[in-house]
Amino acid sequence: MPSIPFPIELMALILEAVDVPSLSRCMQVCKQFQSIIQESSSLLYKMSLFSAQMSDNELCDWDLSSRLEAIRRHTDAWNNLRFPIRKQIPMAHDLVIDKGQDWDLVGGVLVQTRPPHGGISCVQMPCSVKDIPECRWITSIEFRIEHFAIDVAQDLLVAIELHQGMETLGRNHVHLRSLTTAICGPYVGIIFGVALHSRTTFVIWDWRNGNQTMLIEDPRFTSFTFISDELVLVSFVDDDGDVEYLCELRYPRFRGDVRELLITSAPSPTSAGRDTPARAPFAHSSMDVLFTVILCPMDLGLGTVLLVPRSTILSQVSSVAGSPQKYLEWESWGPRGSRMLELDPSQVWTRHSYGHKNCQLSSFTLEAYVNGDENQKRARPVRCRCGYIFART
Repeated sequence: MPSIPFPIELMALILEAVDVPSLSRCMQVCKQFQSIIQESSSLLYKMSLFSAQMSDNELCDWDLSSRLEAIRRHTDAWNNLRFPIRKQIPMAHDLVIDKGQDWDLVGGVLVQTRPPHGGISCVQMPCSVKDIPECRWITSIEFRIEHFAIDVAQDLLVAIELHQGMETLGRNHVHLRSLTTAICGPYVGIIFGVALHSRTTFVIWDWRNGNQTMLIEDPRFTSFTFISDELVLVSFVDDDGDVEYLCELRYPRFRGDVRELLITSAPSPTSAGRDTPARAPFAHSSMDVLFTVILCPMDLGLGTVLLVPRSTILSQVSSVAGSPQKYLEWESWGPRGSRMLELDPSQVWTRHSYGHKNCQLSSFTLEAYVNGDENQKRARPVRCRCGYIFART
């Protein structure tokens, strides 16, 4: 095929406006296109970011070649699980070690509560690829934190204080704290009650003005996460309540009683791409994020981790729009739109998902789980929902 009579520089500028899937197809059109793309640092950087589910950080002052080298090193480290820095950080107290409570990994920062002192301790994980140094600090708070959530982009700490006195038994205080000065993003959601064992109350507030935007009483919700500012995903097991929802995604039938059903996702819809230090060359992309659904059986056999991209959930919501049938059986959405992994119950707190990556220890008891015993084979089937999806308004 003869060369196209356009200046190479002009063709490169035209290709800059093309999305990454189209660039990949252009590389297969002719050798000239392939050569232009492979010799352009900006196009290669764009394609590398897309492949790694990252977005460029315009605040970083690195030149283009340094950014390209960094994203390549980052991708290689994750693909081969070979990292240049390894740190062993002790957990702060026994509740973290024994039960996995009161800690979180937020945008590369390990956050732990500090009983009985109150407050939280933070360790910013170092990263040689992004030139992020290790940093440690303590934020003092005058009460003991029972549970907490942090949104870096909103500059917001939500801390729950549980009163233990006889006169205040069962009373919770929800504290909202700005970690620096600016606050944005309006919604905070909390499930009150003991999931799987009693009824619960699910509430969402606009924390800026204190207005309640959603209240659902008496369901057996076990966990929830925000899909966007307008959509919420909640999980439950065999709920018989009359709840109006936008869409229901059903889980495969499970033989046996369920001990735990938990949905998580990180970063939050408002945080994606905004939880990385300004000196880092790239950050997690807001294009998509994994939702993880953890199911643990009561008999302590192997559980499962279901990995569902946000794009899968949104496409299912669109598919039932305007339809009288709002539920989707597992066979219609799960096999092609998600991935399921085995999980030992003891490893629930040793796994973590962020962006489009899920990390967990390898499982060693798959054969025992597959074979099962006679009691397990005769156990009743339990219907689990990956979740109801509600429109917040």
